Amino acid sequence: MDYLKPVTRKKPDCIIIHAATNDLTSNEQIDTLANFNQMIQNIRKESPETAIAISNVVTRKDKAAKDKKVSVTEMNKKIKEFAKMKKIELIDNSNLDTSCLSRRMLHLNDKGNSYLGNNFINFMKTL
Repeated sequence: MDYLKPVTRKKPDCIIIHAATNDLTSNEQIDTLANFNQMIQNIRKESPETAIAISNVVTRKDKAAKDKKVSVTEMNKKIKEFAKMKKIELIDNSNLDTSCLSRRMLHLNDKGNSYLGNNFINFMKTL
């Protein structure tokens, strides 16, 4: 949330929130949707004209993901419902599969970064 402060001061046309992947394997109880809600409230307060989108969680197949608390599919379903309720756009990253992951199957490789970037660009073209 601290990263939003300097960004919202500049009154951008659009902010894409891309978060929550690490929340899936956290040992702490993280309320991802409450955090999204707080971010959206802060954006709307500081920069009411800014369009907001949430980028859904990308796949991961690392060791920690096998024991995860919530699956990527479950989290993305919650995020989709949340975005609809909050009347904000959702960026679908379902085109990112395991071929988009690095050897450790956690972070995106060059292909994955390219796909994710194109998803963001395609969204911004709709504004």
